[in-house]
Amino acid sequence: MRALSCASTAGWLASLTDGAPSFDEADQITEECADGLRHAFWDAATVVGRMQHELYGFIIRDNQALAIACMYDDPDDLAWAQHVWRSVASAPRE
Repeated sequence: MRALSCASTAGWLASLTDGAPSFDEADQITEECADGLRHAFWDAATVVGRMQHELYGFIIRDNQALAIACMYDDPDDLAWAQHVWRSVASAPRE
């Protein structure tokens, strides 16, 4: 995770997604979690002649952010990709 200096998690989300393509409501999700904010969007792209599905997610908490990407072949694996994104946890700072 990298240190951030924005005043709010929503401000960091806006900064991290600045310049990203816009997605339909059905292709993105934002969730508040106990100590921050999660946001993900998903799409499909043709990579080397094959369709590839992609989920890009952010977890913002404690003035830090983590970006995650999941690539998968079967569109039915979106639930798996969302589970991976939601499973990210941070260890307490020492």
